[in-house]
Amino acid sequence: SVLNYMSPEELDVLLARAAAVGRARAAVRGDEDSQTTAPESDTPPSKRYRFIRTLGRGGTSRVDLVSRVQREGEELALKRIRVKCVNGQLEPLQVRQVLAELHALEICSHPSIPRLTDAFRDKADGGVCLVMTVARGKDLMATFQERGKPFSQGEVMNWARVLLESLEAIHSQGIVYVDIKPENIVLQEDEEDGRLSLVDFGLCFVTPHRDSSSHASSVSCALMSEEVQRSMLLAGDDGPSFWGTAEYAAPEVIDGGVAAFSRASDFWSLGVLMYELLYGRTPFRGHSAEQTFNNIRMRGVQFPERDTRGREQPVVSMEVQQLIRGLLRQKVEYRLGTASRSELANHPAFRAAT
Repeated sequence: SVLNYMSPEELDVLLARAAAVGRARAAVRGDEDSQTTAPESDTPPSKRYRFIRTLGRGGTSRVDLVSRVQREGEELALKRIRVKCVNGQLEPLQVRQVLAELHALEICSHPSIPRLTDAFRDKADGGVCLVMTVARGKDLMATFQERGKPFSQGEVMNWARVLLESLEAIHSQGIVYVDIKPENIVLQEDEEDGRLSLVDFGLCFVTPHRDSSSHASSVSCALMSEEVQRSMLLAGDDGPSFWGTAEYAAPEVIDGGVAAFSRASDFWSLGVLMYELLYGRTPFRGHSAEQTFNNIRMRGVQFPERDTRGREQPVVSMEVQQLIRGLLRQKVEYRLGTASRSELANHPAFRAAT
């Protein structure tokens, strides 16, 4: 299968094609930087960018702020992902996740989603490099820690509306974001309306069935092959038993693993995020991951009148509380947004916030 037998050279081809697709779509959209993102044919990929500073690190990746060597004013984000190579073959699950993130950046179009501008494998260390537009600003967790108190209902509802639009763009392409949390949401500093950016698609999941609006590419075809999906869903001991962040995980994901990922599991995480931004803590946090999982499975959401220090909580309207309750319904079939996006977009909480 593609997943089990991909060589570094085969991955190079997919990366080059995805980068070309990203640049072509930028040109079609008429982006200002569409003409400046074409790679210099006589410059090795790893020499096209000048390091400025590190923006963040993960378990197997690092994101740097870089500038184009031949165009100093153009700053971008370069995500470097380590991929193991044994006997000339790349580690299967790492390849699948690289392809999923690459596919999401290549195919999803929304102002809150980074645009892919280049993709290549650094021949020096074998790392996969994904270059994309950079979100300037601080993530919501850093912003919360700076202010030291929850956000206002108006702010949270404005952000929730933008996040719903972003999720619609992602879900319409058969992609589940998986890891919605404050650290992965950047409040752009150059936008007066508080525009958000969803960053880090490193845990996103491509579902076996996509909407008819999806556009096939070499990357998506590799990802959507039956062999790839079967290998991923039946990974067993070779794959992770849990993906994401415990406090934001939907109950069906805790018990069902990656096979349970769906738009509904993203909506659950959105409900947890809204609660946290309004009340200053997540609703199901326990003293351990296992206790947190049990709270998610068994305990309904509660809206405290006072915080952990005994201080009165900011007033949250009944409409917003009802919205959060709807997003945090245990059974997927009853969860708000599962049946249709309109029941979320037209919820009274959003009408009251306008």
